[in-house]
Amino acid sequence: MSQQTPHQPNHDSRTVFERRLIRLFVAAQEVDAGVRPAEHLTRWLADDVLMKIRVRAELAQQRHRLRRGRPARPDVHVLRTLVRPTYDLTRIDCVVVFTKDGARTQVATVVFGRSRDRWLVEEYAVL
Repeated sequence: MSQQTPHQPNHDSRTVFERRLIRLFVAAQEVDAGVRPAEHLTRWLADDVLMKIRVRAELAQQRHRLRRGRPARPDVHVLRTLVRPTYDLTRIDCVVVFTKDGARTQVATVVFGRSRDRWLVEEYAVL
């Protein structure tokens, strides 16, 4: 059951999974910017992914302290998503194309894996 789902700007065309993916992705970007605690994501992330995001959040906080500025919520716009479950449904590979704060277009990869009775993010990278 391989599924390729490019998402269009029309919010009604997104699947439930895509909407959750986007909410989780935006929350991770907010943690990275230092405006949301990393603990908000513990339920959805594998331990090693959470640790990497915590390190990035700490670096963001240090950056803001050095600049003596307050962290600002990033303006994240998701332009497109691609969701591809594996044949045996043991993982779901996702790509998110986005812009942040009106800057250049970026790509992120998110890999979900099955953990007991729920899906967890096992890999997360912004390219």
